[in-house]
Amino acid sequence: MRRRRGYSLKVKRGTILAGALAALTGALLLAGGGCRGRDEAASPSNTPPDHSQKSSSSSFLPFVSISFDEALERARAENKLVFVDVYADWCTWCSKMDEDVFIDSRVQAALLAFVPIKVDADKGGGRSVANRYRVRGLPAYLLVDGDGNVVGRFDGYWPVEPFLAKLGRAAGGRL
Repeated sequence: MRRRRGYSLKVKRGTILAGALAALTGALLLAGGGCRGRDEAASPSNTPPDHSQKSSSSSFLPFVSISFDEALERARAENKLVFVDVYADWCTWCSKMDEDVFIDSRVQAALLAFVPIKVDADKGGGRSVANRYRVRGLPAYLLVDGDGNVVGRFDGYWPVEPFLAKLGRAAGGRL
C-alpha cells in the first residue's frame, strides 16, 4: 500500500499549530492578559515607577464620592460637566489608569474642571449608568452635562499625554 504524503504533512502541521496556539493561550493567561483581575506575582515589580509629574499623595484621586444623580445636581449648580469613570474591580486596565494616569498632577488639575466620579459597572447605581449610556468596554469615560446628556465619551487605557488630549477633545474646548 502506498502512503499519501500530503495528508501526513497536513496532520503534522495541524498538530504543531494547535500545540503552539495552546502554549500561547496559556502564556497569556499566566501573564494576566486581557481585562481581568490583577496578579501581583505576575508583575515584574510591585512598586510603581517613579514619575516626577505624579502627585505627592499617590492615594489621592480627584474623584468625589457621590452618586451619579448627586453629580448631575452638582454639575448643574456649578455649571460643569460630570466626568464619569466607568470601571470594574476585575478590570486590569481600570486599575492601571488609577495607578499610572489619575495620580498624575496634570490629570488631577484637568479633572478639577469637572465633577469627577467613578462608577462600578458591576454594582448598584454604576450598573444602571453603564446600561443607560450603553457602555460596552472598560474602562470607559463619559462627559455628561447636568441634564444627563453625553457631550463626549472615550474608552480604554490612555497614557497621561494622550489621555489629556482625548479629555480636551471630548470636553469640546471646555478645559
